[in-house]
Amino acid sequence: MTADINTLSVTSHHMKRYIPLILLLITSLHALADMADSSGRRQQQEQLLAEASSPADSTRILFNIFDLAHSQAKTATGLKLVDVSKRSKQEAVAFDMIRNLANLNMRSDSLLDILMKRTMEFPASSDRKQTVTFIRLMKNQARLKFSDEQEKLNALHELLRHAEDSPKGDIYDQLVLLHALCICLNEYPEDDISKGYVERVNRLVEKLPESDYALRNLFYVNAAIAYTRAGEHTKAILFDHKLLEIISQLENRNRQNGREFKNYDSNLYVIYTRLLSNYPGLTDGEVEEYYKKCLEIIERDPRARQTNEKAPLPSIYYSMYKKNYPWALALLNGCIDADIVKDKRIKLMRMMIEAATAINDSSTLNNIYPRYINALEDYIHSRIQEKYRVLQVIYDVREMQAENLRLIDEHQRELKRRWRTTTLLCTMIMVVLLASVIVLFRMNRRTRGLVASLAESNRDLEEERKNLLNARNEIARSRDQAEKANQMKTDFINNMSHEVKAPLQALREYSYLIAESTDDHKKKYLMQFADLLMLNSELVETIVNDVLQLAELHNSTIKINTEPLYLKPICEAAIDTVKHRLQPGVTLKFTGGDSNLLVYADRHRLMQILINLLTNASKFTHDGSISLSFETSKEAAAAKIYVTDTGIGITPHNSERIFERFVKINPDSQGVGLGLTISRMLARLMNGDITLDTSYTGGARFVVTVPTE
Repeated sequence: MTADINTLSVTSHHMKRYIPLILLLITSLHALADMADSSGRRQQQEQLLAEASSPADSTRILFNIFDLAHSQAKTATGLKLVDVSKRSKQEAVAFDMIRNLANLNMRSDSLLDILMKRTMEFPASSDRKQTVTFIRLMKNQARLKFSDEQEKLNALHELLRHAEDSPKGDIYDQLVLLHALCICLNEYPEDDISKGYVERVNRLVEKLPESDYALRNLFYVNAAIAYTRAGEHTKAILFDHKLLEIISQLENRNRQNGREFKNYDSNLYVIYTRLLSNYPGLTDGEVEEYYKKCLEIIERDPRARQTNEKAPLPSIYYSMYKKNYPWALALLNGCIDADIVKDKRIKLMRMMIEAATAINDSSTLNNIYPRYINALEDYIHSRIQEKYRVLQVIYDVREMQAENLRLIDEHQRELKRRWRTTTLLCTMIMVVLLASVIVLFRMNRRTRGLVASLAESNRDLEEERKNLLNARNEIARSRDQAEKANQMKTDFINNMSHEVKAPLQALREYSYLIAESTDDHKKKYLMQFADLLMLNSELVETIVNDVLQLAELHNSTIKINTEPLYLKPICEAAIDTVKHRLQPGVTLKFTGGDSNLLVYADRHRLMQILINLLTNASKFTHDGSISLSFETSKEAAAAKIYVTDTGIGITPHNSERIFERFVKINPDSQGVGLGLTISRMLARLMNGDITLDTSYTGGARFVVTVPTE
């Protein structure tokens, strides 16, 4: 039994030696498969490019080829797309590709100069300004980020002097200057000077137009990195969320433009990993969500998968947050010496110490503590030296500013000397002015008569003011009387409506009661009169309700309660309510529609509108049919309900007049001309509308629009 265990242990030991090779083989197979798939799709797009018939199709296909191409082939494809876009006057497409190429070839000064020249060939516009600024920022990044310490210090000296002395100018020039400063101070994220300039950049970025995706994205990335390194988790998370919003907007735009092969998985992997690194500022749900997204990206994106195999940072941050310290230690031990985590090594060492301390792993602590102390000593020493150099630069700048202040002080003293000379001259001028005053005094006597005349004019104006005040008071009294009369009218309408409804109800009930109480051979005869009485009672009640409701709409006291409603049941209920009003020989039909269609409306008011339109249709349709139907309009996010009849119809020049108050095209028709007015007002209160379809000539067709969102 012991021999078997030993054999298994040796076998396991040998297997561990081959695990890296197996992982490398799997990664290589994934990469080969991805390359083959990308090559096939690129060839397909090149075939489509040969068959393209318009510049718009060519630019879309060239974008797809660019997205599928390897990094070496991207530049040639991108420059070709810029030329095609310029010839077809698609400036936005050309600028977008120029920014892509500038980002891709940041370290090539010659190509950046070519791209700047191409940009300046376009007419001046905000998009061109954004692109020029983006290329300048790329030049800054290439010149400063990859330069040696002395070059950085020289650049910092010059930039600080310009930042402190130059007046506030164009926002894009300020951003270029402050961005260069932030690059030089990038090694000091915890320093107040660096933070101050990052904050200034962020305030300027918020003033940029919303369409400046490229610039916002660049500055948000820099801000997220700076705040993450400084340990300011809340601010870092805020800027990473802004980056996610920009990527979402770019993905929507790419889908609309047919750019189907552009993906941001590598960018998203970096953002979600950075978010997880700020786990002290995240909630449980956010940590779970971002870790899940990282795993999904690793599964489908080769670059993210290769990066994760070298340093599984998402899993490290997730395990530390979950306090799964054994798992965290295993992952950290596997990547702590990798070059890819060089700038995060001290932070990862602190995590190892935290995890080993939590599980009392003395072996790991004994191993990592000396390395951590040495790394900290090197870091502190280098930071002290770098901070000293930066402070020296700042001191030099301050000395220059002090010299400037001294020169300004000398200039002020010179101004004072000139002021004394000017005072002497002014004294002489005062003597001359005194002589002038004497002359003016004489002229003053002549103006007294004018003053008297002016006083009389003032008295006339005062009298006029009093008259105007009296007129204003009279107008106010007239207004109060008018408001009182209007209120009396409203009260009268309300009282009359309530007083009329009760007798009408009694008439309807007693008419049917009389008809039911007679003999059977007279009942049919009397029932006709009862129905006629019922119909006229409903007409009177409708008129009273219309007048009352018009008053409510006029006084804005009517309440509209919109909610999601299924449209079909409402249409069926309206049909059932109106069908008894049809004239002999007229058919009423509902053609139906999508039974799952939801609209946002007030159930009672929508029902009222449909009943009103169907009642009008039955009133003017003496033969033929009346139909109710509906359909959806995805472009307008609304449903359209059609009430169609074969009646007498309405001429096009009356299509808007019929919606006016008390307007009746046929003076002999029933009603007072308020139904369509009230219906349109109710529809518009529900964010809809009612119109007459003037293209329909077989009668009348009304279209009711109701929102579906």
